[in-house]
Amino acid sequence: MFAALKRFLVAVLPWGLLFAGLAALYVWWGERDDAALAEHAVYLILPEGQNPADPAVTIWLDAAREEGIPMRTISDSDFLQRPGESDRRTAAILPDGLHRDITPVFVGRLEQFVARGGQLMLVYDGGTIISSDAPAGGASPLSNLVGLRYGPDRERFGQGGVERGPLLTTETGVRLLQLPPGKTVAMEAPAAQALLGGKTFAITGYQYGALLYPILPTRGAYAGEALLASESGGLAAGYRKVGQGGVLFVNTPIGYLKGQTDGTLLHTFLHHLVFDRLGLPVLKATADGIGGLVFNWHVDSNASTPEFERLESFGALDQGPFSIHFTAGPDMAVFGDKQGLDLEHNAQVRKWVNRFRERGDALGDHGGWIHNYFGGRVNDTNRDEMVQYLEMNEKAVAAIAGQPSREYSAPMGNQPEWVTEWLEAHNMVAYYFTGNTGMAPTRSYRNGRLNAKRIWSFPVLILGNMAAFEEFDEEDLSDDEVKGWLTAAADFAADTGTLRTIYSHPHGFHRFPEALRALFAHTRELAAAGRFRWTTMAGAADFLNRREQATWAYSGRGDRLVMNASHPTDLSGLAWEVPKQAGAAPRIVGGAGRVEDIGRAWRVVAGHGRTFAFEFTRKALP
Repeated sequence: MFAALKRFLVAVLPWGLLFAGLAALYVWWGERDDAALAEHAVYLILPEGQNPADPAVTIWLDAAREEGIPMRTISDSDFLQRPGESDRRTAAILPDGLHRDITPVFVGRLEQFVARGGQLMLVYDGGTIISSDAPAGGASPLSNLVGLRYGPDRERFGQGGVERGPLLTTETGVRLLQLPPGKTVAMEAPAAQALLGGKTFAITGYQYGALLYPILPTRGAYAGEALLASESGGLAAGYRKVGQGGVLFVNTPIGYLKGQTDGTLLHTFLHHLVFDRLGLPVLKATADGIGGLVFNWHVDSNASTPEFERLESFGALDQGPFSIHFTAGPDMAVFGDKQGLDLEHNAQVRKWVNRFRERGDALGDHGGWIHNYFGGRVNDTNRDEMVQYLEMNEKAVAAIAGQPSREYSAPMGNQPEWVTEWLEAHNMVAYYFTGNTGMAPTRSYRNGRLNAKRIWSFPVLILGNMAAFEEFDEEDLSDDEVKGWLTAAADFAADTGTLRTIYSHPHGFHRFPEALRALFAHTRELAAAGRFRWTTMAGAADFLNRREQATWAYSGRGDRLVMNASHPTDLSGLAWEVPKQAGAAPRIVGGAGRVEDIGRAWRVVAGHGRTFAFEFTRKALP
């Protein structure tokens, strides 16, 4: 029996060793391939067991997708086990509110990650508590990475130990973070000026002016590049080179803030981290990557028709299309005042509406039937009473437009969450929004959750604490001031390849004739140069919904990569911006498309087809 067993082993063992060797090689190669795939990634670090469907997580993933960034989640334990050789080409984010507790071992891994070339974004209270027997004291255990001590200071700021005040930046910071015109106002703050090294500007919100933000107190000198400061001179955001990598410190809870309709900082810092610091392409949120404006008119009274004629004299109706929304009832402020449009019976208004429809403008609803009554009364608890006015308005507008409305704007900016849900249930795709001011179109979280997942909000562009022309008049702004803001808004959209929304009621137009003439003259020039497009909310939303269906990822190793994209129907018009610092132009290696030199970057635009690929050189890291 033993002789037979010996003969069997002699015959079989070499094959077994061969298969074992091949299996080991397969496992090793798979691990190497996984490591390669882990390069050029953007990771959101979550605590072990964190549900990725939690709104506190999806708010980051949705923002990244809107910014054209392929973000993935990773647990802290998996991050600890990542191959160190891929750190140099990776970004990692420790978000606010999700990952306060941190172990000394994980602190060491983050230090190693940055030293090897990783780009780390630390946000507010992420990693501020050491979860071990050794107390961390008053400073965050990540203070060494940031480059100064930070954490609650109850002696200076009372219970909670958090400073609350405006966020300040300089003109350089405004450009670097791509804050749009009007999103900041000049504000004297000597301590902040000393840190930032220049004249300071505060970040603003519609009707609020300078917004107040929570900031963890900081102590000590900062050797990095300060981007934002508190009024007391604390570091509110900055970037510091560490080893072969760097640390982007954002000292305010940008994830939480997006959930409360203030998403500007979350979006701008994600773009800054990935495009400027990591050096990877981003998928643009505009067709062909060409920026532009939405011009949203809120037409709510019978005094509007003379303003249409005035706009035509400014050359407005030679351009467009625009998003024009109507409050359709016969009354405006109170029932019986006869100051409304009376869209069903007013022949002059109907003539203009027909003309707008023939031009290709998007005709939408401005609230519910009677402007001031609806806007002043609608709230979270009176749906049963107020929904009838939405239905009446939509019926009247759809009848003259020849199709159901697909856009909406809230009278007085008052839009309870149930209204958004009603809009989505009635197949509307877009609405004007007074939250998230200054942003591109976005899916707006409210009270920390996303209650309508298919409809897009279009935040208004602001000028300090104002947005509409009649508000500019009330504050005695000059024609030159408004002209400067409008033309700067058009330039910003063209230069960044993004979309922004301006709005007004028509009765505000006549107060700034030279500003409007200058705007339309300027946009005509930008459009002729192929750098600008007017669009409607619905048109932009349709593109964004098609863009949402695209999947794309990087492949390759080192600094020469391939971007592979696919779509269930058509990729045409999807465009990527590639950082230009690496020098070599991208090269299309699959599908139809074109490469354009736009000065600040390369733009790669996909043609018709379901698959597309281009090769590019990754920007060299600092």
